Amino acid sequence: MGDTWYFAGLNANGVIPIGSQQGGHPDIRRFMPIPELTPDLDEDVDVVFACFSQVVFRVGDRLVLRGFRAGSIDGVAASTITSIVGDHNGITGALDENGKLYLADTEALRDASASLELPLVTHDDSPRLAKVSVAGNFKVAVTFKPAPAASTIHIEEFKDLSSFRKWYDDPSNPDNYPVKHHHISGRIRQLISNTSIFICLNEAGQLYTWGDPRYRGLGRSTNQPGDKPADQPGLLESLDGVKITKISAGGQMFAALSEDKAVYIWTAMTPGNSNALTVHHGLGPGQMALVDIRDENGEPRDFDDIAVGNGHILLRSSDGKVFGAGDNTNGQLGLHSNQDYHPEWTQVVSGNCSSIRVGSKLSIIKVSAPPT
Repeated sequence: MGDTWYFAGLNANGVIPIGSQQGGHPDIRRFMPIPELTPDLDEDVDVVFACFSQVVFRVGDRLVLRGFRAGSIDGVAASTITSIVGDHNGITGALDENGKLYLADTEALRDASASLELPLVTHDDSPRLAKVSVAGNFKVAVTFKPAPAASTIHIEEFKDLSSFRKWYDDPSNPDNYPVKHHHISGRIRQLISNTSIFICLNEAGQLYTWGDPRYRGLGRSTNQPGDKPADQPGLLESLDGVKITKISAGGQMFAALSEDKAVYIWTAMTPGNSNALTVHHGLGPGQMALVDIRDENGEPRDFDDIAVGNGHILLRSSDGKVFGAGDNTNGQLGLHSNQDYHPEWTQVVSGNCSSIRVGSKLSIIKVSAPPT
């Protein structure tokens, strides 16, 4: 039998269909297998999107939804999809490997009982896109699919998805122009966001952030001579010289995975929030926390993957273990614990894990044996 996806956390929309629609679906506080994704044991299954209310799987060449709008999306070849467009309400679009865009009709999205459709909206004159990111404050940033010799990342920023749609339908109309245009050196690897900040990773392994400057969430200074303003992409100098290979974001937190398998995390320190990871204590503006979890021999662990939710974080070590910390209000750490917050790193899975994903208040793991 192949690897199996397991779920823990907020289950109000029935990702795990237990309980009843009338009585409500209880949260899942220990990892449980997600049923009926595919009857074909040889069919490849992956998680391509997760949010507050929904998990989207790539099952063979189909997109399968669990939770809100449960079902499948027809008319989109899932094997060609490279990026999902969505927010806390769920998936609203997708990008394919050729930079073509599929978007749900705005009016159709208002009917929560209707099956989701993603028609192709790209025409001959449409720009070809590489990445689309929707922040928690509804702002949208997009990058263009680069030419083979391109050495600059061009980013357009919009106030919301509606403004982005208008621009994409008619990009030459001055009324539809983006509110901001940014450019960053290099070639695009990732463009993601958390509640109010965008972060871009280029192929050279450098990170640039811009957005809300409050509470030190940018991970860099904005008030010293020579600093880039908060609303423009600025290099994270504290990680310059460290080649980053992957980033993850959620809530107020960011995590970065380096080529040498180290993990760095930083977060906005919002006033009045008494919950904070121990690793963040004592950090100043722009400072990163280097994760240090020791193995059985007292050596620092290497990590292969990171996943950040809205207040919680999972790390997958190179030997297939999973460690978690942060918010556990809905059981999203999978510890079978009623403790709402875990400030220290805790082993969540003892081994056999090959993949981790998170949504806002949920976690999904892929394991070859039931997690312990």
